Amino acid sequence: MSNITDMEARSLKDGQTITEKLGRNRGTFLIRRRGQSYIAFYRYFSGKTKREISLGSYRYSASAAGFSLKEIREKAINLANIRQAIAPADLKSHLEKQAEEQQQQIQLEAQKGSFADLLDAYLDDLRKRGKDKEREYSRIVQKDIKDPYPNLAGKKAKDVTADDIVTILAKVHNRGSENQANCVRAMLHAAFSFGSKSDYDHTRVGEKRFYLTHNPVAMTKKNTQVEKSRVRVLNNREIHQLWHNIKYAPEVGIVISLCIQFLIATGGQRPSQLLRAKWVDYDFERNCVSFENKKRKGEALIHTIPLTRRALDIIAEVREYTSHLPWPFAFQEAAPVRTDSLSTALDRWHRYRIKLCEQSGDVLTARYTPSCLRDTAKSLMIDAGINREVRNLIQSHQLTGVDYEHYDRHEHLSEKREGMERYDGLLSNILTIPKPPRY
Repeated sequence: MSNITDMEARSLKDGQTITEKLGRNRGTFLIRRRGQSYIAFYRYFSGKTKREISLGSYRYSASAAGFSLKEIREKAINLANIRQAIAPADLKSHLEKQAEEQQQQIQLEAQKGSFADLLDAYLDDLRKRGKDKEREYSRIVQKDIKDPYPNLAGKKAKDVTADDIVTILAKVHNRGSENQANCVRAMLHAAFSFGSKSDYDHTRVGEKRFYLTHNPVAMTKKNTQVEKSRVRVLNNREIHQLWHNIKYAPEVGIVISLCIQFLIATGGQRPSQLLRAKWVDYDFERNCVSFENKKRKGEALIHTIPLTRRALDIIAEVREYTSHLPWPFAFQEAAPVRTDSLSTALDRWHRYRIKLCEQSGDVLTARYTPSCLRDTAKSLMIDAGINREVRNLIQSHQLTGVDYEHYDRHEHLSEKREGMERYDGLLSNILTIPKPPRY
């Protein structure tokens, strides 16, 4: 049995074939020339039927594409070994079945959603359900996950570990954003919870599946201490200082500072709802503003809040800056101010207070968040003698049962207006007390 040489292979004329036997009952490998191409095959007989399996192109020169003679021979010998191992099954049928199974496995793997696919699907679900947090969570996904960790984002969702989650949270924590770290954790926990159920959602048939067996976020530790200290009630002095001096804090714009005043003046409305209200939602004949309360699952309740003289004066000043935009509290035509912009403003205000306290030697009180303004307003309403039902109406706490089904947004407007006037009276006393140090 003689082996084919490179000289013999290269000397083939168009249409000629050269063969090399691999041993008794082991088949043959051959090189066939067609024009400028040299194609190699493994040939064997299945019964009396001659079969050929392509081994690829023979590289007849240094510049040509394909395999060397040695590589082709090794491929042919490998096929001969497989043929012997699977006998009496047919080699070609075996290889075709193997290729089909591999393709099915590739398709199955492609259907397994990545971490990024899971997050996108979760955000899309929030968007379809009209959830306020979708915009904030979209920003978190991009800023805290996809941009800094592209490889992790491309990892199969089912393979994401608790260590991966800790890596994400640690980066947020290390930049001093512990509240944000808890927010990111909550979002990720909800995303994986969504993913574990979405595989069996008949409305998502045909979409990527995640094959989750557990929620990796559940294994990570939540900083409960931050949550406990996150919301607190401002004392009168803090309210006075914030109202009169937020505009002096570095990098806090006039629109944001007016927005913070407006949140206080309107009785601590939910920032996400108030920011979403457009100019067309303001009724300056009845002196009120209406916006959707999307807290109730699957339904949106229109909430109307009367505007006091103080609130009207603030919104009139806002109009000087944003009358050309769809929303009073906005920087561009595309969207209103984000809720996290308010948190950022209060963080900057706190840093400004630290600096001033260092200069004055005064005692610095703890930082606070937009949620604290809502709790503070509720506390002031209690101090003003506003009963619980009216407080709940003003702050749009959820109505249930028959009350909800028959709720008319204007039905309790007079009660809310009376409550807001009492609230504003107490607020006026606080804002006009002798001026404390500016910090």
